[in-house]
Formats: sequence, structure tokens, C-alpha cells
Amino acid sequence: MITKDGQIVRTRAGDISVIGRATQGVRCIGLNDGDLLVSVALIPSEEPAVPDAAVAAPAAPTGGS
Repeated sequence: MITKDGQIVRTRAGDISVIGRATQGVRCIGLNDGDLLVSVALIPSEEPAVPDAAVAAPAAPTGGS
């Protein structure tokens, strides 16, 4: 979340409390007088990159009987 005055807040969706959401809502950012929320962005979770060759190559036999 980014405000007009440049305040930035990042939070995980899983960290937002479910209790009280139905009646009072959830406050994620406090705004100063005259400030406005101007942008909200979803940032995908970071996952380790896997080379295409590792995904496409079948596993080598482990030997056995």
C-alpha cells in the first residue's frame, strides 16, 4: 500500500486478523490528515528459481534389483 505522501506498508495477507472483520473491518494503514491511499499491489511470494532443464529432465534410475 502506498499513500499520496509516500508512506509504504507491506504486509502478508495471512498476517491480517480474521477476528472482527465482519463487524468493524481491519485497519492495515494509518493515514495522516489529508493523506490518501493511492496504490495497492499484490507482490507474489518469492520462490526459488528452478532451471528449465531440471524440471524437464526425468530422474535418473537409482539402481536396484
